[in-house]
Amino acid sequence: MAKFTRRQRVFIFLFVLLASIVLTGAVLLHPVGAHLRAMSLLLRFSDAHAQGLPTRFADHPFKEEDGYALTPHGPVRYRTYTPQDVQDPGGVVLLHGVHHLGIDDPRLWNLARVLAGAGVLVMTPELQDLADYRVTARTIDVIGDSATALSTRMRRKVGVMGLSFAGGLALLAADRKEFGDNIGFVAAIGAHDDMTRVARFFAANVITSPDGVEIPLQAHEYGALVLAYSHLEDFFSSADIPIAREALAGVYEEIKQVSTRIDDLLARMTTLAQEDPAHKGLQTIPGVGPVLAPTLLAKLGHAQQFDSGRDCAAWVGLVPKQNSTGGKTQLGGISKNGDRLLRTLLIHGARTVIRWADKHDHAQSRWIKQLVERAGKNKAAVALANKMMRMIWAVLTQGVTFDMNKAFRPQPAC
Repeated sequence: MAKFTRRQRVFIFLFVLLASIVLTGAVLLHPVGAHLRAMSLLLRFSDAHAQGLPTRFADHPFKEEDGYALTPHGPVRYRTYTPQDVQDPGGVVLLHGVHHLGIDDPRLWNLARVLAGAGVLVMTPELQDLADYRVTARTIDVIGDSATALSTRMRRKVGVMGLSFAGGLALLAADRKEFGDNIGFVAAIGAHDDMTRVARFFAANVITSPDGVEIPLQAHEYGALVLAYSHLEDFFSSADIPIAREALAGVYEEIKQVSTRIDDLLARMTTLAQEDPAHKGLQTIPGVGPVLAPTLLAKLGHAQQFDSGRDCAAWVGLVPKQNSTGGKTQLGGISKNGDRLLRTLLIHGARTVIRWADKHDHAQSRWIKQLVERAGKNKAAVALANKMMRMIWAVLTQGVTFDMNKAFRPQPAC
């Protein structure tokens, strides 16, 4: 048997160790690579100027090109984002939502670039009807034709990612026989599957959950506007339609600008609120979320002006009205005095907690289920909102965090 010198044995040991490290790394990084690319994609999408090591796992160079595809339903303008150093990349048709800028919407532009940087070939077709605030069946053909064009180019099935109303239309395109063989998957983000249900939500500010429970929820103003804009002939004479279209388009853009401004102000208000230690304590209370917490701090401060949680709840208008006569006191519905916005946010938060009570078994969920059984969901929501306000007062004035077992401990029998 050949004998190795000490130097040769050290060399063989280091070689085997290095090979083991490389092999182990290759095995581990294969599944991890997808997660690293996803992390980089999210970082780049949230901040187009993000830099550093975490963003370098989805940093492929890509080429942007505009073009037209001749389809059975007419020419389609599109833009492609093609990775330059990736062999056989996957392909995605990325669809814009209801926006007058269409494929030039900066948000869509940013998402397409981020996906291309992650190694995906992206096509963004111009959906003219959606760019004109109209939801039409013709858009289904454009989506299907776009997927077919990209699939033919890549000689494989492609994915379709649709935003807002385009997501629902993408599902309808994938369901058609002439398009389905070219579509591998559909990612419908913020999409709608039942337009009758959506229209009722926009009109009545009520959404029906899968179990049939009706939940009050404020619809965004643009929803009803889009539906009306798509069916102007049902609301205006043929002579008035051009003027109505121009006017509604202007109203829509004003709503979008105001909504953007509100989102910006809310983000700034949240940033300021987070500097207050009480902000973190408030968010430990179920039903108090990122909107309600800064609103409470803005309107109540640390609630030192109230002597008790009941006084605080009364100020918001969440206690029963009292009618006294002949030495007897009768309790009615809630007074609805005080701050209407705060009362509404509290009740919405309470409804959310009640909706999930059946999925848990702890002190709060048991208290809620017993209350719903006795009084029904609407009265239970108001009662829980009242209790939330008392807990909020305790958190703000005493500097404590929410203790479920203490807040919902069983009351001793009289």
